[in-house]
Amino acid sequence: DTVAIEVEMRHHVRVIPLTSRPALPSNVSQWYGDSRGRWEGDTLVIETTNFSPKGNFNGASENLRLVERIKRVDASTISYEATMTDPTTWDMPWTVEFPWTNLDKLVGGIDDVSVPMMFEYACHEGNYGLLGILNGGRADDKRAGGVTASRAR
Repeated sequence: DTVAIEVEMRHHVRVIPLTSRPALPSNVSQWYGDSRGRWEGDTLVIETTNFSPKGNFNGASENLRLVERIKRVDASTISYEATMTDPTTWDMPWTVEFPWTNLDKLVGGIDDVSVPMMFEYACHEGNYGLLGILNGGRADDKRAGGVTASRAR
């Protein structure tokens, strides 16, 4: 009766009810809006409204209505489509669509070195240890016969 989607940026987790629970009143706004989901065949449809005026998704106002469609295309790909409607910001709704690819397919499978994972969202400005972390990763890649330092640049 609920779907949770973890977003890499800021480790935000969207909890989306799939029940007929009513949406929040229009005077209650949230940073990421108020989402409700439903199934249309094999497609998960998520409608989100009640965005906070303090948020600012691509210049949209609190009148934004976001409709997302998520559908499994094959064993390693999910199609993600999002339509944004906000008559106070744009002349007409607009839609974007792109594939979500299984991390196993992106790195060639799971082994002891290249374990697919969601990376931490963090600012690395002034992180002088990052150079050592990257150099250590390149050394691990070389030992595993993977990416070489020259190919990684």
